[in-house]
Amino acid sequence: MDPTNVQEFLDEVSAHLPGSGEVIVYRGHEDRGFYLVPAVFRDGYASQEHLLLSELISAHPLEFRDDTSALERLVRVQHYDLPSRLLDVSWNPLVALYFATAPRKGRRPAPAGARAKTEQYEKDGQVIVFKVNENLVKYYDSDTVSCLANLSRLKPEHKRQLKRAIKGPGDVYEQTSMKRLMHFIRSEKPAFLEEIVLPELVSAFLVKPKQNNRRITAQSGAFFLLGLTEKLPEGGMGGITIERITIPGDSKSAIRTQLAQLAINEKSMFPELDRAAR
Repeated sequence: MDPTNVQEFLDEVSAHLPGSGEVIVYRGHEDRGFYLVPAVFRDGYASQEHLLLSELISAHPLEFRDDTSALERLVRVQHYDLPSRLLDVSWNPLVALYFATAPRKGRRPAPAGARAKTEQYEKDGQVIVFKVNENLVKYYDSDTVSCLANLSRLKPEHKRQLKRAIKGPGDVYEQTSMKRLMHFIRSEKPAFLEEIVLPELVSAFLVKPKQNNRRITAQSGAFFLLGLTEKLPEGGMGGITIERITIPGDSKSAIRTQLAQLAINEKSMFPELDRAAR
């Protein structure tokens, strides 16, 4: 039965236990129809990914002065709602529930005899439970993370070339795309060797970022970092299994009220001054 209050949700969460060598993280969608696709791969942003970050840094260099890696820059632009290849998740299921209960209106046929043909309704939300093999959990300073994060700096044609080179014969390190990627990686890790595990470039990893961002700390945040793949398959992938908990739309408001009593609200989730003031 779909949970209609916080206690029922916690009871449901307790039934989703990690297996040996697994960790669990959570993500909340206000619409159960949403896919597990990072923002940069939606709405036509993918072809501009290499420009988005450069444009923002060019306009606001002081905001990025302390960032020493591509991942740190991606985390920062994610903080400012610029589309990136990161997919937000949380170690705290109540944080995911907060986002799953955000309002999301839809329209459906009205009952027979109604004056209007359609009526507005609140869509069901969803909490996604990810069980992740510990081998896919990386820290912010991982070499693998550097490789995947710096893919964001490649032009679209170089990403396509790299995909083909990984699958095909020949020395991938002779490709222009790989040379560009190595250049970006060595800008943050000068001693990096030409020893990339190529299959990892088309995979996804759960990344533990630095806890130097108030929002990440408040939301018990982590990220899935995707390589040369644009979404997490809805059925999961190697080392990542996915389970779902539906949050009924007509229960969202009541659940939000209960979460507020537990100090899970906009002020605690978004501790920046402008959001706190709101």
